[in-house]
Amino acid sequence: ATNLGGASSGEKAGEGSSNPDAIKNMIIALLAEAAPHGMHINALTSQIMEMGFSDWHNPSYPAGTVGTACASDPEIFLRLAPNMYALRQSGSETAAAEAIPTATADAGGVGSAEGS
Repeated sequence: ATNLGGASSGEKAGEGSSNPDAIKNMIIALLAEAAPHGMHINALTSQIMEMGFSDWHNPSYPAGTVGTACASDPEIFLRLAPNMYALRQSGSETAAAEAIPTATADAGGVGSAEGS
Protein backbone atom coordinates (compact mmCIF):
# COMPACT_ATOMS: atom_id res chain seq x y z
CA ALA A 1 0.00 0.00 0.00
CA THR A 2 1.19 3.48 -0.80
CA ASN A 3 1.38 6.14 1.90
CA LEU A 4 -0.47 9.10 0.47
CA GLY A 5 0.24 11.67 3.14
CA GLY A 6 -3.01 13.64 3.32
CA ALA A 7 -5.25 10.84 2.07
CA SER A 8 -6.28 8.32 4.67
CA SER A 9 -5.93 4.75 3.50
CA GLY A 10 -8.67 3.82 5.99
CA GLU A 11 -11.25 5.73 3.99
CA LYS A 12 -12.94 4.19 1.00
CA ALA A 13 -11.79 6.26 -1.95
CA GLY A 14 -14.86 5.40 -4.00
CA GLU A 15 -17.38 6.72 -1.49
CA GLY A 16 -19.57 9.57 -2.68
CA SER A 17 -21.07 10.04 -6.07
CA SER A 18 -18.95 11.48 -8.87
CA ASN A 19 -16.76 13.56 -6.58
CA PRO A 20 -14.14 15.22 -8.80
CA ASP A 21 -12.32 16.51 -5.70
CA ALA A 22 -11.77 12.93 -4.48
CA ILE A 23 -9.94 11.89 -7.64
CA LYS A 24 -8.05 15.19 -7.81
CA ASN A 25 -6.85 14.71 -4.21
CA MET A 26 -5.66 11.19 -4.99
CA ILE A 27 -3.79 12.42 -8.07
CA ILE A 28 -2.16 15.21 -6.04
CA ALA A 29 -1.02 12.73 -3.38
CA LEU A 30 0.44 10.33 -5.97
CA LEU A 31 2.19 13.09 -7.91
CA ALA A 32 3.64 14.49 -4.68
CA GLU A 33 5.33 11.11 -4.14
CA ALA A 34 6.55 11.01 -7.74
CA ALA A 35 7.97 14.57 -7.67
CA PRO A 36 9.65 15.99 -9.59
CA HIS A 37 9.44 13.43 -12.39
CA GLY A 38 5.66 13.13 -12.55
CA MET A 39 3.61 10.15 -13.70
CA HIS A 40 1.79 8.94 -16.79
CA ILE A 41 -2.01 8.90 -16.52
CA ASN A 42 -2.05 5.11 -16.97
CA ALA A 43 0.22 4.66 -13.92
CA LEU A 44 -1.91 7.13 -11.95
CA THR A 45 -5.07 5.27 -12.96
CA SER A 46 -3.63 1.89 -11.94
CA GLN A 47 -2.59 3.15 -8.52
CA ILE A 48 -5.92 4.87 -7.94
CA MET A 49 -7.74 1.66 -8.87
CA GLU A 50 -5.51 -0.28 -6.43
CA MET A 51 -6.63 2.18 -3.73
CA GLY A 52 -10.21 1.02 -4.33
CA PHE A 53 -11.59 4.02 -6.20
CA SER A 54 -14.53 2.95 -8.34
CA ASP A 55 -16.56 6.11 -9.01
CA TRP A 56 -15.21 6.84 -12.50
CA HIS A 57 -16.89 9.39 -14.77
CA ASN A 58 -16.60 6.85 -17.62
CA PRO A 59 -16.09 3.35 -16.13
CA SER A 60 -15.06 1.91 -19.49
CA TYR A 61 -12.14 4.39 -19.72
CA PRO A 62 -10.95 5.37 -16.23
CA ALA A 63 -7.70 6.89 -17.57
CA GLY A 64 -9.88 9.48 -19.30
CA THR A 65 -11.17 10.63 -15.91
CA VAL A 66 -7.59 11.00 -14.64
CA GLY A 67 -6.45 12.80 -17.79
CA THR A 68 -9.40 15.18 -17.67
CA ALA A 69 -8.78 15.95 -14.00
CA CYS A 70 -5.13 16.79 -14.73
CA ALA A 71 -5.81 18.80 -17.89
CA SER A 72 -8.64 20.78 -16.30
CA ASP A 73 -6.49 22.31 -13.55
CA PRO A 74 -3.25 23.71 -15.03
CA GLU A 75 -2.62 25.78 -11.89
CA ILE A 76 -2.01 22.52 -9.99
CA PHE A 77 -0.95 20.04 -12.66
CA LEU A 78 1.98 20.62 -15.01
CA ARG A 79 1.90 18.72 -18.32
CA LEU A 80 5.41 17.33 -18.89
CA ALA A 81 4.58 15.35 -22.05
CA PRO A 82 1.48 13.82 -23.62
CA ASN A 83 -0.44 12.09 -20.79
CA MET A 84 2.40 12.83 -18.34
CA TYR A 85 1.77 15.17 -15.41
CA ALA A 86 3.50 16.48 -12.29
CA LEU A 87 2.58 18.93 -9.58
CA ARG A 88 3.39 22.48 -10.59
CA GLN A 89 4.90 23.40 -7.20
CA SER A 90 7.13 20.30 -6.95
CA GLY A 91 10.07 21.65 -8.95
CA SER A 92 8.75 19.97 -12.09
CA GLU A 93 9.01 23.19 -14.08
CA THR A 94 12.73 22.43 -14.46
CA ALA A 95 12.03 18.86 -15.56
CA ALA A 96 9.50 20.15 -18.10
CA ALA A 97 11.92 22.73 -19.47
CA GLU A 98 14.56 20.04 -19.91
CA ALA A 99 12.05 17.72 -21.63
CA ILE A 100 10.87 20.28 -24.20
CA PRO A 101 13.95 20.13 -26.51
CA THR A 102 13.67 16.33 -26.61
CA ALA A 103 9.98 16.51 -27.51
CA THR A 104 10.70 18.98 -30.33
CA ALA A 105 13.53 16.85 -31.69
CA ASP A 106 11.24 13.84 -31.79
CA ALA A 107 8.77 15.87 -33.86
CA GLY A 108 11.14 15.77 -36.82
CA GLY A 109 13.16 18.91 -36.20
CA VAL A 110 16.71 18.64 -34.89
CA GLY A 111 18.14 15.15 -35.00
CA SER A 112 16.25 13.94 -38.06
CA ALA A 113 18.13 11.57 -40.34
CA GLU A 114 19.76 13.54 -43.13
CA GLY A 115 19.79 12.14 -46.66
CA SER A 116 19.57 8.42 -47.23
